[in-house]
This record gives sequence, structure tokens and C-alpha cells, in this order.
Amino acid sequence: MAGGEPLYRVQAEPLSLDEVIAAVHGPQRGGVVTFSGAVREDSKGHTVTRLEYEAYVPMAQKKLAQIGDEARVKWPGVEVAVVHRVGTLAPGDLAVVIAVAAPHR
Repeated sequence: MAGGEPLYRVQAEPLSLDEVIAAVHGPQRGGVVTFSGAVREDSKGHTVTRLEYEAYVPMAQKKLAQIGDEARVKWPGVEVAVVHRVGTLAPGDLAVVIAVAAPHR
């Protein structure tokens, strides 16, 4: 939100942690935390070669916005950004990146 509108997006392109941090960072926020979820190469003893993520993008983005907006109401001064990936992802690829910034550390 540092540059304007909150960032809640579903996309096929690789994710950028820097972009998500920039969306919430600003001089009025003293603390920023992030979460990055990546595809693992092992799941319950099975080798993972790829994951296929699908979404109805308009509905998924609306739900991400709802979650982020609820956090902003519950904790005034907090900013939230969430970007989730769709398509074919290989082990190590980021599937979701979230950043939250607050006025205090």
C-alpha cells in the first residue's frame, strides 16, 4: 500500500518478495514481517517433481483482499500484501508471498 492500492494478487509469473515488501513498507511503519511458501521436493516420503495450482482468479483475489482487509480493520495501522502463484511450479518455486507491516516493531 506504500504506493497506493493494497496488493492482493494471483498470478502465473514468478513471485517477487521485494515487490510484496515494497507494497507495505513505509516511513510510518516500524516493523515488517514476511512469509514465503515454497514447493517442497518431498511430501510424506514421496518425491515431488511439480505442483499444479489452479484458481478462479477474480474470486481468489477477492478472498485475499477480504483476509487482508479484515487484518487492517482488526489492527489499525497494519498493511498487508499477498501474492499467490498459479500454474506449474517446481520444487523451490515460491507459491505464496505475504508481507505485513505495522507501526511498531
